[in-house]
Amino acid sequence: MDIELKELIEKCQLGHKEAQYALVKKYSPMLMAICLRYSRDYPAAQDALQEAFIRIFRFINKLSHTDSVEAWMRTIATRASLQWIDKKYFKSEVSALEDAPEVECNASISGQLNVKDLLKVINDLPVGFRTVFNLYEIEGYSHKEISELIHISESTSRSHLRRAKIQLRKKLELYYKISTP
Repeated sequence: MDIELKELIEKCQLGHKEAQYALVKKYSPMLMAICLRYSRDYPAAQDALQEAFIRIFRFINKLSHTDSVEAWMRTIATRASLQWIDKKYFKSEVSALEDAPEVECNASISGQLNVKDLLKVINDLPVGFRTVFNLYEIEGYSHKEISELIHISESTSRSHLRRAKIQLRKKLELYYKISTP
């Protein structure tokens, strides 16, 4: 942890409002990006971000100087975002793709792909699929950890990830078919 961040954390632990404001200002963009990955809209992401900072300041005294502050805050933001997702999404979205065949991704698409387009397509996934995809592929959680976080079985997590990838392939094929001349 760099000296500036260490001092900022120490001041936050002492309850200094200016330090808390500085921490919020410094880390809001990163944490908001996480909240947006799990939220269907901006207001829900803002609510999750606010809840994340409430938890951060509630537990900042337990943070030791050897901890990775960013990783700790990312975990809190992820978990705060997951609480805003209704469990019904994980059950109702399965039937739409129950018999979906595997689709091969056109190789020319992967060469044209940019981050902004990919994030837009990921955000268009149904909430349950998007959540599992983000947790597994972006955040690096295992299926066991995902099952514990969002209270689904490991097999449901694997199934949602597979179906998310199928939908992503289809959406990307369609997206590039429409956007290329």
